[in-house]
Amino acid sequence: MRRLSKKLIIIFIIIFSFSIIGFYLCFFHNTINVNSANRVTILTNCNDSNITETDIVDEYLIAELKSIFRGRIFLDSPSCGFSSSISIIMIGDEGVIAFSPALDGCPIIRINDSNEFMRITEEQRDLINEIFNEFSIAFPFV
Repeated sequence: MRRLSKKLIIIFIIIFSFSIIGFYLCFFHNTINVNSANRVTILTNCNDSNITETDIVDEYLIAELKSIFRGRIFLDSPSCGFSSSISIIMIGDEGVIAFSPALDGCPIIRINDSNEFMRITEEQRDLINEIFNEFSIAFPFV
């Protein structure tokens, strides 16, 4: 009897360990690498007819944006509302990555047109809001 309970405990520990590892891999292992981005563009399109693409040339601002977008992503379907026509686009060795801020002003960024997202701080969100304010886009944007 004692031997059976030891086996059950060992099996439980193994199953629990694999469950934790699987949960971590599914939800927390993905990260974004924007270190090689050599071009950063602001995409604005408020009325479906006037698309504006503006390159950011300020190296300090590019470094700030890279630090904001260098982080962990998660899978979800938040109800914040996002638009790929209001995005910060980074182009580099990893390809083209579009970061779309939540239209309601919450500190969540959608990655490309996917169900991958990242959380940012309120201070980081304020910087993104300031950038888009220069293009007459204010959040919450409805």
